[in-house]
Parts: sequence; structure tokens; C-alpha cells
Amino acid sequence: MSASPHSQGLIEAALAYAARGWPVFPCSPRNKAPLLPADKDAAGKRIAGSGGCRKATLDPEQIRAWWSKWPSAMIGVAMGGNGLFVLDFDPRIDAETGEEWTLDRLKAELEEQIGSALPASLAVRTPSGGVHVYFAQPATGEPIRNRGNLPRHVDVRGEGGYVIAPPSCMADGRRYRWLRDDASAPIADAPASLITILQSRKGASPTTGKPKGKGVGAANDAERRYALSALDGECRAIQTAPSGARQDALNRGAFAIAQLVAAGALAAPMARSAILAAAMDNPGQDDPRQIEATIDSGWAAGMGVPRDLSEVGQRASSPARGARLRAANDDPPLHDAAADADALHRRLCMLPMTDLGNAERFAARFGDRVRYVDKIGWMAYDGRRFILDGAEALIGGWVHETVRAIRQEARVMRESGRRDLGDAGALDDLVEVKRDGTEVLLSDKLATWAKASESANRLGCIAGIAKNLSAAGLTVQPEQLDRNPYLINVLNGTLELYHEAEAPEPWAELRLRPHDPADLITRLAPVEYRPGATCPVYDRFLARVQPADDMRRFLHQWGGLSLTGDVSEQKLAFFHGKGANGKSTLVDTWATIAGDYSGTVPIETFLDQGRKRKGSDASPDLAALVGVRMLRTSEPEKGSKLAEALIKLATGGEPMPVRRLMRDPFDLHPAFKMTVSGNHRPSISGIDDGIWRRVMLVPWDVQIPDREKDRQLVAKMKREASGILNRLLDGLIDWRVGGLKEPESVRGATADYREESDPLGRFLSTCTREAPGERVQSSRLYALFIAWARAAGEREWTQTGFSRAMTDRGHRKVESHGMRWVDLEMTRTANDFDDADERSASPRSPWEDDDDVP
Repeated sequence: MSASPHSQGLIEAALAYAARGWPVFPCSPRNKAPLLPADKDAAGKRIAGSGGCRKATLDPEQIRAWWSKWPSAMIGVAMGGNGLFVLDFDPRIDAETGEEWTLDRLKAELEEQIGSALPASLAVRTPSGGVHVYFAQPATGEPIRNRGNLPRHVDVRGEGGYVIAPPSCMADGRRYRWLRDDASAPIADAPASLITILQSRKGASPTTGKPKGKGVGAANDAERRYALSALDGECRAIQTAPSGARQDALNRGAFAIAQLVAAGALAAPMARSAILAAAMDNPGQDDPRQIEATIDSGWAAGMGVPRDLSEVGQRASSPARGARLRAANDDPPLHDAAADADALHRRLCMLPMTDLGNAERFAARFGDRVRYVDKIGWMAYDGRRFILDGAEALIGGWVHETVRAIRQEARVMRESGRRDLGDAGALDDLVEVKRDGTEVLLSDKLATWAKASESANRLGCIAGIAKNLSAAGLTVQPEQLDRNPYLINVLNGTLELYHEAEAPEPWAELRLRPHDPADLITRLAPVEYRPGATCPVYDRFLARVQPADDMRRFLHQWGGLSLTGDVSEQKLAFFHGKGANGKSTLVDTWATIAGDYSGTVPIETFLDQGRKRKGSDASPDLAALVGVRMLRTSEPEKGSKLAEALIKLATGGEPMPVRRLMRDPFDLHPAFKMTVSGNHRPSISGIDDGIWRRVMLVPWDVQIPDREKDRQLVAKMKREASGILNRLLDGLIDWRVGGLKEPESVRGATADYREESDPLGRFLSTCTREAPGERVQSSRLYALFIAWARAAGEREWTQTGFSRAMTDRGHRKVESHGMRWVDLEMTRTANDFDDADERSASPRSPWEDDDDVP
């Protein structure tokens, strides 16, 4: 069979290159890999560095033999020994971010780095649209090799490397062509500044002929990567924003990204398209016209305030360049994606081609964003906090990204070179030679595994396997979430309370730091922390409904404390008063500021329903309080009674066994401070300090007449969210330094509440007095109590219940001609209350047959 014209052209070109002094060798038209295996030693093991381009030759007979064996082989030209090196410009569009590196951009970045224009020289157009530019090796100094401190996607091929030369043709028909069809163009000397950079060790920063400008260079590459990370974080926040927060998230995201566009760090069409796509992907399905309008609003505002990225560039150029770049406190939340993607691909490409290996890949790529919470399920990090609702959808997408990235792992492996050919730093290797001579590389196997991994069965098992990888640490216990009680997550970072309450001069301060998934925070206060923000409308409102300074100080202490997970006060607040007094407006406003940190439960959760909960009972109302700090309840009805044992447990900070429906039980570690608001006070039958030291009755005595009511008050105060947050934070610091300052009005109201809730105490103070040495017959005292109770409208207890209550109060009785109470005498008689109604029946005492006598 005669050779094809193309084959003849390849042989002739290869011979012509050899005649020009360029050693050549055959390469696969399928993957550009050398077709010449390494030599083997006497033991049959491959000899490193003996194959591939190291077998390149100028011998015409050897060249003809090779192309007789592989007539379609592409022509590899070995660099270095021929006195040449090549700059490889590889334009591309990032499939994940949409960022584009054009030839013009790559050339401009390199010229900016070296401080001069590249001279015209012999060049080849590659099948991918890139360009190989040939230059002469320097006459002095180290030869140019295959590593250089050049911009991304600009590589160098020198001594020990090779390039493919025209008229080579890939298996899919794409060809290598001489630029301008000029194969005889002169080969220029490279600029001295370029040679200096290429001869310097990797990581050094040699001085070039021109200072770096704002537009391009290593620092600006860091700025672009930083900006892309910000875009990624904002798009995820927009895509997962819950109902009621979608428009706000979209407006803020558009504003933040427009600032980066205005700074020149992002291309406007790409960035705006990404934001629009994220908004359209939100399950809330808002009206497209409204979405566009919201983006326009935020975008226009952000374009007028370009972001200052100078610190990012400086940090990228510093010796600590390898450190992760983080946003400043006023920056948008970032997903930490600054590390070079190819470096991650390189690290993961050697993992096993198994389901377990894919799980390890998933953990390596997204382990900082996912947690499996024991007895609860998967949670995903949205850029600010871990979320439960929507987590599985996010994780499913990340599983898909993990599998799709295996193709890139195969690419990086292939581009690293072949170990069997002795390439330095190579990851790829020859694993099989088929009967037809076709070589199968490790990268080929990996690419095949990438495709196989896209099956439903393989995709479905990745996350489940990953959660059991002990080294990955993806599984956590519920109590590990929101563990630091002094972290408060806000839109522009995480506030941390630093304090020293035991110091000679106690102090406390708040510091804002970037969001960090390592904090395992699941909550977010949907407000920005702005230290200078004020709230004049709120201040006027609170001064109107609570005129006393000490009361407003106390309220802000309580509200600020309720933003934390600290339960050391062991208190609950009952805001009591008739309607139209502002108590509900205040609590609602605080809850809006607190966002995810606030929660609401029916008051029935904490009322005595006549039946004790069992440990095995489902308690979804209590289980939902994981992570809640500011807890408000619905209003109690008249005649309701507090479940005192549960109140003691909930305010005491001890673990509470709870269980979601159809789930296993777990311990709830209460972090909430409970605020009850209402017109009717629930009864508290206990008389001991165990319950009463926990109760604070806060009176709301001012009633706002209709003519003063502002129907837009709530909306106005929402616009002052950052200022109101500052009021609560000031209260928090005030509490941390000096403790909770209950006003006299609160202490007095609570004392009155306690007295009214203690009929035995009122009876004893009205009808008896302490008298050391005196004794009162038990039956006479009980008869007096019944007479008093009838007259006072109180419940009449049985004698057993009355006796137990007296004993619990500390009174003692002895047997002396019947049972008698000691050190007590009556100041009234039953006849003093003879106008009371006839006694009907003896109702049961609240203490009779009750195991929870206080």
C-alpha cells in the first residue's frame, strides 16, 4: 500500500526539520504523547529518562523507519538541543467561571510583566487556537527549560521538552499551521528581561524593565481570582436565599459584584450574566422583570463605588503569597477558591479510580462546605453559614462538579509528562500497549473513569461514602453547631465578643472577622454591622413607650444578651401590659434583626397541659430550638399555668432530651433567652426561689392613643437595622462588663407577681404572725384558711394539701394533744370571715399527690 499524501508530507517535513538541525520524533495524533517507549534494563524495568523526546534524532534513516511504522504520527520537535525554546500561549474560557483568556490578553500580560514588546518571530497556530512562538536559546547562562514565572496559561518549552510542528494533524482532523504560512520566518532573540525571568528559580520575582501597572501581572491575577471567588460566593447566596430575603440578597450581590467590575477585576457581561442565572435558579421563581430591576438597582449603585483591591495585590506579591486571600470586614462573603485549580487537579488525579476514591475527591473539593449532622442530616455552606433546607440540592450539584472535574484531572496528568519517558515531575505513565501498538496511558484510564463515574449509581453513593471518611471529618454532632456562644453572624462577617469579666477593670469589645465555615455556624442575622449607624426613629419609639433610662438600658442588655448563646443569667422575661404599648413591636423588631437566631414557639410548649412529657415522646417544638438564641412565644391565655419544671430545665442550660418526628432523640443544649409577651400572666404555683429567681416581669404601662400610632413605624425601623443592632450590641457589652441591671420597676412588679401567685403567703401575712414558743392547733388553722379563702375568692385546698404546703414553706408541727404548728399564732379567727359563701366541696390542692412540690 502506498503512503497517503499527508503521510508523505509528514515524512518530508520531519526530514526537513532534521536537516535544519531540529531533532524530531513521532507523537500520537490522539493525545500528543510520544510514541517511543523508554528503554529497559536487564531486569526488564523501564529506565527513567530514556524515552520520548530523549530519543529525538537527526538521522534520516531512523526518521523514515519511524514514519513507516506510524505514518500518521505527528512531528515532535525536541527543544533545547536545537538552540531553541518556545513560548506556548494557550487561550481558554474557564468552564466554571466564564472568565476568558484571549491571545491578546495573554500577550499583553506577558509584555506587561517583561516591560517590553515581544519581537516578531517564527510562530505556529495550534489546533486549540493557541500559538507557539519560537525563540533562540540565550548565548550565556542557564538554558531555558520547561518552567518559568509567567502569567497563567503562558508556558515555556525548552531543554527537556518538546512541541508539535506542522503539518501535524490531530486524530480529529485539526492541524498545526505556520502562522502567516511562513515556515521560513526568522527566529528572534528573546528580550533580555524575559530571559532573566525564565532563568530565575521558580517563585522568584526578578526586576523587569517596567514597573507593574494596575491592569495586569501576578498581583492583578490574584485580584481576578479574588473577584471570581466573590462572584462565586454571591451567586451561591443569591441562588439559595430563602423566601423573604431573595430581593435583598440579589440587591446586595449585584452591588458587591458591580464594585469589582468597576475596579476592573471582572468582565461586566460575564459577571452580570452569572448573577442573573443565579437569581433565575432560585426555587422562589420571582418575576423576571423584578429580578432585572433589582439587579439594575444594585448594579448602578455598585458601579459608582469601585472596590479597592490594592491589599489583595500586595498580599499576592508578598512572601506570604501562598496564604489564603480573605476579604476585609466590609467585603462580600467569599468561598475560598483562590488556590490554583490545576494544583488541586494535580493533587487529586492520583486518587484511586473507585467509588471510595471519588468520595475522597468530593471531600477534598467541597469538604469545607458540607457537614453531615448526626441525627439531623446533611447541611451545606452557602458562603455565610451552613443551611439545612436546600442542602441536598447543593450537595448534589457539588457531587456532579466533583465527577466532571475528573476530566480536568486527566488533562493535568497528561500535560505533566510521562514517567516512563523520564519527564521530570511527570504523573502520567504507560499502563498498556494494545496489539495494534496503541499505547494506553494512565491519563486515558482516568478519562474513561470520569465518564463511567457519571452513572446514577456512582453519583448516588459519593456523598454517603464521604460522610464516613474519618480523615475528612464531615460528620459532626448537633452540639458542635453554633458552639461558640459569643459569635454573631451578620451579612458582612462574623462578630466575636472578646471579654474579661474577672479583670480588675472588666472590659469587653466586639470584633468583626470574615465568615468562616470552620465556625460551623448555622444562623445569620440579616443585617450589616456598621459601627457608626444610628436609629433615631427607633430611639424615639422606645423613649415613648419606656420613658425611664434604666428600663431602656435593661431592655438593651436583655436584647443584646439574646443575640448570644450565653444562658448564665438563667432568666426569662415576661413583657406584661395591656395592648397598644409597644411591647410586641419591640420584640418583633428585635427578632427581625436577629434573623435566624430568633425563633417562635407556641406558649403551650411551656405551659402545664396536665400531662408530663416522657423522654420517648416526640418533641418537635423543642427540637426546633437548636441554635435559637432569641426565643419569643405566643401570648398566654387567661388562667394558664407555667410548666415550672420545664422552665427550670430550659433556663438552666442543662441538656434536654428532645426528638424530631420520625428521628432519633438527641440532647438539646439550650442557648435561648425566652421573652413572653401578653396581657395575662400565667400562674406560677411554686413558692421557692428555684422558679421565682428566673422570672422577670417587665411592666409596659404606657398606652399609645390611636392618634399617635404610626402605621409605617415597623417599616421605618427596618431601615435602621444596622443602628438598632448597634443599640443591642452596646447593651451586650454593658451586660458583659457589669451584669444584668434589673430596674426597680422590674423587681417591684416581679415581687407583686410572686405575692399574687402565693395565696398561702397572703393568708399567713393576713391571719397569723410569728410567735416563738406559741402553738396553733392544726385543725383550727386549717379552718381559718378555708374561711379566708372563701372570702378572698381563692381556691380551698384539702387539709393534706394545706399541711404539705405549710411544711414546704418551713413551718413545723408537733403532736401535743393533737397536731399543732409551732412558733405561730393566729391574729384572726374563722368568724371574722363568716360572710363567706357556704363551702361546697374541697377542691384538690395544687400540691396534693404532686411529685413536683416546689
